[in-house]
Amino acid sequence: MKNYKLLLLGGTFNEYSYSSNLLSKIEKAWSSEIDFIKAMKISLPVFSNYLTEIDVKNLKDLEQKINESNGVIIACPVHNDNISCYIKNIIDHTSLPRGSNFWYKKPVAIINFAEQMHDSDHALKEMVHLLKYIGADVAESNLLSFCRARNVIDISGGVISIGDKKKIKNLLAVLIEKIDSSKDRKVIDKCDFFSLWNNWG
Repeated sequence: MKNYKLLLLGGTFNEYSYSSNLLSKIEKAWSSEIDFIKAMKISLPVFSNYLTEIDVKNLKDLEQKINESNGVIIACPVHNDNISCYIKNIIDHTSLPRGSNFWYKKPVAIINFAEQMHDSDHALKEMVHLLKYIGADVAESNLLSFCRARNVIDISGGVISIGDKKKIKNLLAVLIEKIDSSKDRKVIDKCDFFSLWNNWG
């Protein structure tokens, strides 16, 4: 019995990016124990309060995935020292009304990729501010940055350093703990998340 349902939300329209490939690797590593839902390459118009026409199916499907999940993992590239416009647009579409939207009290973990570490730090702060503003449950322990200048990482080739694996494991473990402690979720036959790490390499 799979006790956790996690939404893997890509932060770019590029399905071959570092962030998209990392989410695919996470899914492959724990798919036997965790029920993953993927949300990639979501086509939505630029958000506006005055939109009269929208691809309702894409939006409704995404809202349903957020609602069905116990938690969300967002993997996002850094664009111009900030979060990508792609993920900002998705959050704008799915975050109304504030205080009673699909993100409200939803445990969220964030992984981002940047050219320089200072870019990553700023982008993470902006993402945390945005998610807290719409009511999501995100904490400092739910954040992880990869910098190309520091991390030896080749997601497309399936190579992740041991140190980076540990960082990802810790981030996911905190997310699972947040889900377990949620008042809105009853845990039955709680799985041993830490034993799942052995499935990855």
